[in-house]
Amino acid sequence: TVDITWHPAAVRAGLPGLGRDWDGYRDVEFAVAVTGCGYAVGESGFREAKEALRARLYSREERQRRDWTLKEIAVRAETL
Repeated sequence: TVDITWHPAAVRAGLPGLGRDWDGYRDVEFAVAVTGCGYAVGESGFREAKEALRARLYSREERQRRDWTLKEIAVRAETL
């Protein structure tokens, strides 16, 4: 099971995830509760498959808002 986790500073501040302690062999605690269906991508072309999946799930504007929000979470978590 792989899920995008929160920035390590946000994990240290209490959001779910393993941060930098993930060894690549264990399942991670989900950063966001899973509702509905899930998706999986293979090991080869992982980044391309992940970006294609993102493109199907939300618009460019939503992606920009997502990226800004995640950056802001990381910045704010660093101060905790």
